[in-house]
Amino acid sequence: MKTLTPKNVTTIDTITDEQIITLGEEAGRAGDLDMVAICERAIDGDDEARAECVEVIRDAEAQRMDLRDFADDGEDYDDAIQRADAEGWDLNLYADPEQDGDEFVDVDDAIDAARIDPGLVYFTR
Repeated sequence: MKTLTPKNVTTIDTITDEQIITLGEEAGRAGDLDMVAICERAIDGDDEARAECVEVIRDAEAQRMDLRDFADDGEDYDDAIQRADAEGWDLNLYADPEQDGDEFVDVDDAIDAARIDPGLVYFTR
C-alpha cells in the first residue's frame, strides 16, 4: 500500500515567493502576526524564515491528498475513494480544479465526480 504523502511537497529549493505571500495573507486573516512577520522576512531573503515557511506549508500539504496521488498504481479510482473513506479521510471536491474547495461530499458523489475528472476529488484529514 502506498504511503499517504503528497508526491510534490514543497521544499526549501521549490518554495516560491507566491506561496510565501499566500501563507502570509492567510496568517494575517487568521490573526497570526508572528507568521506574517516570518513571511515578510522570508520574502526579504531570510533563509531561516523561508525554512519556517516551508515547514508550515509542508504540514498543510500533509493534511491534503489528491485522488490521483492517493490511488495505488493501477487502483481503480472508485476503489481508492472507498478506501480513503474507510481510512477516515474526509472527501472533498474542488469547486474549480485550480482552486481549493470546501465542499465535503459522500462516497457516491466523490465517485461520480472522479468519473468526470479525477482532479476534482481530494481528501483531507
